[in-house]
Amino acid sequence: MQFRVRHLTHYSYARAVNLAPHIIRLHPRADANVLVQAYTCDIDPVPRVCSYCLDDAGNVVLRVEFDTPTLQLQIDSCFVADTRSNVHDLQPVAAGLPAHYSRKEAESLKAYCEQPVLDAVAGNLLDELTLASHGQPLLFLDALNTYIYRHIKREIRDLGAPQTPAQTLTRRCGACRDLAVLFIAVCRAQGFAARFVSGYQAKAEVDHGQRYMHAWPEVYVPGVGWRGYDPTHASLVDDAHVAVAAAFSPAGAAPVEGSYYGEAVRSELSFRLSIEVE
Repeated sequence: MQFRVRHLTHYSYARAVNLAPHIIRLHPRADANVLVQAYTCDIDPVPRVCSYCLDDAGNVVLRVEFDTPTLQLQIDSCFVADTRSNVHDLQPVAAGLPAHYSRKEAESLKAYCEQPVLDAVAGNLLDELTLASHGQPLLFLDALNTYIYRHIKREIRDLGAPQTPAQTLTRRCGACRDLAVLFIAVCRAQGFAARFVSGYQAKAEVDHGQRYMHAWPEVYVPGVGWRGYDPTHASLVDDAHVAVAAAFSPAGAAPVEGSYYGEAVRSELSFRLSIEVE
């Protein structure tokens, strides 16, 4: 499948500001299943420093620094990427729950295994899915994916931090980032390493065709590796997704990270996103 994506992000300020260094996470992630044919990122104002690198999670990020006051910051990211299907019927090397990793895997995955304190509602869900899956890791993950899809209504919420797992389960409604955060919390409580992923999907979420960035969780299945799940669609992540960043928490996968110096100034954020898929 081929993705052609243009993502235009625009910040406007009521008066000129001095921009602090920014991190831009819009380049497709270095991934064995994604081949990037072309990528450009035009920034206005033109940065004094512009450098691509890999961050601590292996994401391709663009670090920029500015030296002139400005009334706006515009980021125009475009890429063409080919994806291929890579879903295999692999089985974990260790059955049983909680998830169990080898010593080597456990050491490298430690940061993604931090177990949250679940409230009663989320704790009951964990117990219910554990019982239904008979202690089988893949059955547990599939059951969690299906449960969220069937019981949590999807909504579009452009701005704001993700809801807590308790809020999502209580409201029975959430955006894709809320579903991902819920999935991750339940997985970590069961001993799995899990992380938050941001990116793009082939399917439009709304009938009128407006496109948005997408979010989903990845879980490290013992002996199999990172496997993406999409509770928005009750599916495995495959060639219909292009990831741009993965991180322990949603903040670490934000498409744009940065601020400005000085006193608070009224600002506005707008975006345009075009996704064409062949």
